[in-house]
Amino acid sequence: MVHLNKLNLSTNRTQLSPFMKIKKLIFLVLAFIFSAGCALAQGGPPPPPDPVDDITLPIDEQLWVGIILAILLGVYFIYSRRTSSQK
Repeated sequence: MVHLNKLNLSTNRTQLSPFMKIKKLIFLVLAFIFSAGCALAQGGPPPPPDPVDDITLPIDEQLWVGIILAILLGVYFIYSRRTSSQK
């Protein structure tokens, strides 16, 4: 069996020096500041669309014409099927 000490894979961690702790803290603070700066650098919301683009089409004014045409077309297809099946 291979021992961890022979492979230099010991699980004991060495203590960080005070200088390394400060260096680590400065790095984390700078990383936080720069990442927050990127988030704040985004632009605002897009401008509202032009009022010309908001034109709506009135579909309900001539709706009865479409309903009558649909009924007439349905009657035509039913009548044409009945006459073709009786031949």
